[in-house]
Amino acid sequence: MEADSPAVAVPASEVREQLGRILASPPFRNGPRLSRLLRFLVESSLDGRNDSLKEYVLGTEVFERASFDPRVDTVVRSTARHLRFKLDEYYKTEGQGDGLFIELPKGTYVPVFRRRVAPVTADSPLPRRLSWRAFAAPLATAIIAAAATGLLVRARMSPVIDSMAVLPFENRTGRPADQYLTDGLTEELTGALVRFPRLRVVTRASASAASQHNEDIRKVAGELNVEAVLTGSVERSGDHARLSARLVAGHDGRALWSGTFEFRPADIASVETMIVEATARNLHLPAPEGGAKHDTANPEAHDLYIQGRYCWSRRDAENIRQSVALFDRAIAEDPSYALAYTGLADAYGVMAANDMLPPAEALRKAEEAAGRALALDPQLTEAHASLGLIKNAEWDWRGAERELRLALDLNPGYAATYQRLALNLTVHGRFEEAEALLRHAQTLDPLNWMLTYNLGENAYYARRYDEAIAQANRIRSLMPGAACNLLHRAYFQKGMLPEARAAMECEYQSHEGFDAELSRATLMEDAAAGAVRFRSLVAKAPPVGPFFVAWTAARLHQTGLALTWLEKAYAAHTPDLASIRVEPALDSLHDEPRYREVLKRVGLAE
Repeated sequence: MEADSPAVAVPASEVREQLGRILASPPFRNGPRLSRLLRFLVESSLDGRNDSLKEYVLGTEVFERASFDPRVDTVVRSTARHLRFKLDEYYKTEGQGDGLFIELPKGTYVPVFRRRVAPVTADSPLPRRLSWRAFAAPLATAIIAAAATGLLVRARMSPVIDSMAVLPFENRTGRPADQYLTDGLTEELTGALVRFPRLRVVTRASASAASQHNEDIRKVAGELNVEAVLTGSVERSGDHARLSARLVAGHDGRALWSGTFEFRPADIASVETMIVEATARNLHLPAPEGGAKHDTANPEAHDLYIQGRYCWSRRDAENIRQSVALFDRAIAEDPSYALAYTGLADAYGVMAANDMLPPAEALRKAEEAAGRALALDPQLTEAHASLGLIKNAEWDWRGAERELRLALDLNPGYAATYQRLALNLTVHGRFEEAEALLRHAQTLDPLNWMLTYNLGENAYYARRYDEAIAQANRIRSLMPGAACNLLHRAYFQKGMLPEARAAMECEYQSHEGFDAELSRATLMEDAAAGAVRFRSLVAKAPPVGPFFVAWTAARLHQTGLALTWLEKAYAAHTPDLASIRVEPALDSLHDEPRYREVLKRVGLAE
């Protein structure tokens, strides 16, 4: 594996020569804004003007904003983030043999120049062994003993390992109640590793899905498109536990590192730190900015938090309510535990989306919890991502985009942020930008069917119906209800009523209800008879969401009823109303003053 030297003084002529090579590569040759920013940063640094490389200066001098407010205009941050991605891509492809790195570390606009050093080979000296002394300071209060064995195999590694997955740790305690411990361990190791620059870490959900139908590590790595896999197990005897962890190369299954740790379950955070440090050292990763986020020195609070996250991930009503209770208990143990407040915000967000509480009440509580998390830790990615999701639900679109882009700046490896920001862009008709975000999210969460659905729905809203149909068919065997919902809508817009009827019957196959009756009315051969049937059904105070009624009415060209039910959807703050601007079925309403008024109130007018 190749490693990089620390930043060193490099002659300006060499830096400019390397800059020329980068700017001549296709991504930069075809990206004038990226090239302009990179050239300005490098030349300013070479001229000794690092102190001037601030966001305001870049906004006015590079992007020529006459009046630039970085609190509102994110052009500098978003372009810098894109620049980091493109530099990373360059050094993985066309520039993989270059001897000089030009990098832009997160959190700064000052470039760093590094020389490439010789790779580690079978004849290279081994790194120092993982030891108790190396972690004496962070573990001073933990009652833990660790014995790390076989820390590195003396074998030639693949040229670069810049992607990995953490597979679900196996629960060998014999106690189903301890499942939260192994699930929480997997989640937190994944969350800690995504903070390392230049390392792509697949989400826990995709890693879990791949491991469920594949026992061969090499096949799992291939399906996830990663070059290393971290796996392990936990055993328990009384109040002591033993954790075994192993880092293996994805292409051949060779062990790169392995370790065994004995600990008390309450001290699991300390073990996580040791595993992350050992993984990073053996992959030669630079230190993450901000380090791992446990945010508490209270082991009981941390244990309650991972129990809460385990319940939250189940998503049913009972577990969501239990997660709220657990997060509240974690906060009672440590009122300064920022991640526990983020968990609370996420739980109330699910409650709002699923009518477990009145949406206004649930969103208020979610925003309060996210705000408290940010007051404790302004750089907490998860809190900014949570607040962005909440503001999307509140139709505060500008505030949501600001929070979500800040979350991406802080941690580009946090997959959920891309999906949430894509939603924000889709409802504004920014379809190409949304698609780019969703496709990047798929590199982090490749087996997440919802991302494929989101891509299909984005295409549907962009009136690319054939593409929407293709995406829906990709997930039909896995999630037939969701796939058929999208197929039903796309076929209807194409005027393919027999196909739309078949998809609609598939959609409602497992839950026949009032919404199915409304949909059938829109698909009758005799449109006039369909309208009569629809009006008869609606007169019975339909037990479905008001936006769905408006959508159905618009498909039947019942303009007055469609507008009335859109106004009811606004009054009820129905989440589906977010699609009012882009939903094709509502196109016939666009010239109606009442439609434009609702659009304005939702914050989606031009």
